Amino acid sequence: MMYAHASKTENGHTSASNHNSLFIQPSAIQENAEPTFFGHQKVEPSPNEGKFFVSSAAQNISQTSANVQRQVADATTNTDCNDFQEAIEAAENMAREWVSDAIGWFEEYRELIRNRARRSENRLLIIGRDIYERFQLLDQHFNISSELGLNSPTSAHSRYDTEGFMRLYNVTAFIRRRYHGVNITSKAYNCDNGPCPTGEQGAETLGEAQAGSQEYTLFTSCWNSQSEPTKAGVLLHECFHAAFTNFNHDTYSFESNYPGDNPQTNAESYAIFAALASTGSTYRIIELEGSTISVE
Repeated sequence: MMYAHASKTENGHTSASNHNSLFIQPSAIQENAEPTFFGHQKVEPSPNEGKFFVSSAAQNISQTSANVQRQVADATTNTDCNDFQEAIEAAENMAREWVSDAIGWFEEYRELIRNRARRSENRLLIIGRDIYERFQLLDQHFNISSELGLNSPTSAHSRYDTEGFMRLYNVTAFIRRRYHGVNITSKAYNCDNGPCPTGEQGAETLGEAQAGSQEYTLFTSCWNSQSEPTKAGVLLHECFHAAFTNFNHDTYSFESNYPGDNPQTNAESYAIFAALASTGSTYRIIELEGSTISVE
C-alpha cells in the first residue's frame, strides 16, 4: 500500500506527499467523450482501457451511492465516518471542481494549438507564449517531451508545422483520459480515527489506497487537521490510486526526481496538476504539533 506523508522541503516548508489518490469525473463530463484535434468523437477504449479492477474486498460495495462508507472491521479502532462526513463531502466537491477545471484546461490547450495549426498551413510557425508555457507545465508534471516524437519546444519562438502542432496536443491523450475516467463519487471510503500510522521513516500518514481497489482510507486524526485544499489534494491523490491498477507507485513533488520514471501513472502528478489548473497553486501538508516529519 502507499501512503500520504508530510515532508519538509529545503526551505523549511512542509509539502504534500499524498499516495494512493482518488480520481474525479464531473457529472457534466461524459466518460470516454474525448475531443480530437479538429473536433470531437467518442473514443472506443481497448478491452482493458479505462476498466476499473475492483479488489475482492470491494466487490460488494455499491457503486451507485454518492458517498459509500465501508467500515474497517477492527474493534480496536474507531472507524466511524459520521463525524467527518461534512469535511469529506467538502473535499470531494473541491477535488471534483479541480478535475473539471483540469479537463477545461486541456480544452483551452487544444483550442490554442488548433488555431495556431490552422494558420500554419503546413508552414513553420512559432508556437507563441501561451502554448509554450502550457507545454512546459505539462512537461514538468508528466514529462510529455519524452513521448513527443520530435524536438520539444525550447522557447515561445520554437516553430512547428501542422503535424508538429497536432503532436503537441495528441501526446496528452493518455493523461486526458485519466482525468475523464476518474470518478470520485463512485469510490468507497473508510475512516480510521485512531493515531495516524507512520511509514518506514516515521512520516505521518494521511491516507492510503490500494491501486485499483475502488476504495481509500483517510486517517482522520491527521487528515482533518489540514487545510481545505490539502484535504482535497490528499483525497484526490488517493482516488487516482484507487481508480487505476497501474497507479501503483509514487514519486512526490518534493522529491528531486519528480515526476519520476512513470509520471503518467503517478497520482501525485495528477493531483498537483489539477490543483494548479484550477487554483493556480498547489497544496501543502501542515506539520502537526508533535508529529514526525520525514521523507518517505
